[in-house]
Amino acid sequence: MTGKIPSKSGKAWKPGDPLKLDKAIQQNTPNSHITDKLERADDALSSHVNNSNRTIQPLNHKPFNRQKKG
Repeated sequence: MTGKIPSKSGKAWKPGDPLKLDKAIQQNTPNSHITDKLERADDALSSHVNNSNRTIQPLNHKPFNRQKKG
């Protein structure tokens, strides 16, 4: 039985895509929005970013479970 291949996998990077990625990283765009905007799979995005020594962790998100108890 063969598995289903995702529609976003195996796409080649176009010349303008790294520029769009850089702009989205500078704006602290969440990863899910970047993958939708560039029409890429999560793995393809993370591998491309890791190869270019960048980080895609958005810095503008509040940490979870930080509510005061009492």
